[in-house]
Amino acid sequence: MQSIRIRQWFRAPVETVFEHFSRHDTLSELWPGRFVRVRAGEDEPDGTGSVREVRLPGLRFREQVTEFRRPELIGYRIVSRVPLITHHYGVMRLSPEGCGTLLDYRIELDARAGMAPVISQALERALKPGIRRLAASYE
Repeated sequence: MQSIRIRQWFRAPVETVFEHFSRHDTLSELWPGRFVRVRAGEDEPDGTGSVREVRLPGLRFREQVTEFRRPELIGYRIVSRVPLITHHYGVMRLSPEGCGTLLDYRIELDARAGMAPVISQALERALKPGIRRLAASYE
């Protein structure tokens, strides 16, 4: 099992940052792929129970939001088969820090054929630039 941890500070209130990470339609601004809601959540359209399809060139899979506590926590897991990946769970925690917000984003990942380290590294490289870009947009 591999772990990814990305911590990023934003010069914006928790509610503002949460809004970007909680909406399926704005996730495409943060990292590669197109995110489309295919099932609405229980209490909010993109909240607990919602399912989004992630569309990348040559690959489509679905993620389900498993935890949603506005404005502090979003948890999700992959619920459809993805080549090689056997487990993927992500959680984004947001908390006030100074005059802004700290994002603590963790992903657990496991894969077949010893590929977890390679996939984790590629995923981290794909995620960090978009998160940094969003943080810079609040400067």
